[in-house]
Amino acid sequence: MLSADQQDYLEAIVRCHRSEQRFVLRANIILLCADGMTGNAIAQKLATRPNTVSKWINRWIDFFTPAQLASSQSKTEEEQEEQLELKAVLGDSPRPGTPPTFDVEACVAIVALACELPSKHNREITNWTHRELREEILMQKLVSEISVRQVGRILAEAQLQPHRNRYWLNSKGDPKKDERIADICDCYNKALQNPKHEVYYNFDEATGIQAIERIAKDIAMEACKPRRVEFEYKRHGTTCLLAARDIATGIVTGWCNPTRTEEDTLNFIADLIDQDPVRRRHHIICDNLNTHKSESLVRLVAAIEGDTQDLGIKDKTGILKNIESREKYLTDSEHEIVFHYTPKHASWINQIEVWFSILVRKLLRWLSVKNVDELNAKILNFINYYNRTMAKAFKWNYQPKSRPSTSLS
Repeated sequence: MLSADQQDYLEAIVRCHRSEQRFVLRANIILLCADGMTGNAIAQKLATRPNTVSKWINRWIDFFTPAQLASSQSKTEEEQEEQLELKAVLGDSPRPGTPPTFDVEACVAIVALACELPSKHNREITNWTHRELREEILMQKLVSEISVRQVGRILAEAQLQPHRNRYWLNSKGDPKKDERIADICDCYNKALQNPKHEVYYNFDEATGIQAIERIAKDIAMEACKPRRVEFEYKRHGTTCLLAARDIATGIVTGWCNPTRTEEDTLNFIADLIDQDPVRRRHHIICDNLNTHKSESLVRLVAAIEGDTQDLGIKDKTGILKNIESREKYLTDSEHEIVFHYTPKHASWINQIEVWFSILVRKLLRWLSVKNVDELNAKILNFINYYNRTMAKAFKWNYQPKSRPSTSLS
């Protein structure tokens, strides 16, 4: 007979895909036995040997007495103790052989040392290596002797890698983060529902695309050998790609420019709107770059809206006073052109970034060109090829935490 807590614990082991199979087998044996199955039936069902089944059933019976089963029903500290007992009864018995070289205290001290900065111990390095850790362990006399390999085994068991670093980005905190994400996800849903009256675009710039010429020709692919590309190259300048992607169709519009100024952005957006044969409401999803909230974009929207009000003076008064006031105007949901801005440090929410990765993987990574003009032509030809053969709406699965309000103002 199993207590409710024991039943839950064993079933959790069986369900968890990260559980080791030896523990899954043992938990299943106990559960099936509790259901009344015989040892031979359990062995046949689990494809194991009968003596394995009897071993773990007997071990369970020997470990848990009726008194222990009765006491395990209380929801106190005994519950935690029981989980430790469950781990113990399902675990492997101690094996014969040489006892461990280092006791628990020594291993804990080594792990604690590995978690400290080397500079704290007067070492002019940023990360520990196993060799330097060994030197410090012996210097501090945490143990009398230890090898570099033993240091590595102790750290591996603790799942520590002091020789490695990873970048992370400290979030500056956007008070409108959840609201912006929900608004953009809502745009992705609406883009597929009403394409006849509203069109939704992802827009951004890919800057600093290098025109690279390999100093030698590629070596063609052979059996068991991939195509080989020369490592060294010459640089011939850079270009900037301004691109917008129709969310509903996947069609991409792109310009290659030497710059990405406010005027470049204005001209691209104006041309994008002019290309639409049907006068639809345009929604443009972009990041928070200052050229995406510029005076010229406010004046463009005002001109299309026929808005004759005084827009004010940039950096001084009115709608043009600052970025916040310009953003409020550009995100007005009543306008014919509505901008939607991603949160800070959340470019992943903009689907154009997915398309940029496609551009890099399918064209730019192994491309060799002799000048910027050739690079521009290759990019524009790829856009035409993509639109003919690959363009489609992306499947967007991310679900926001909250729903957007009617306006981001």
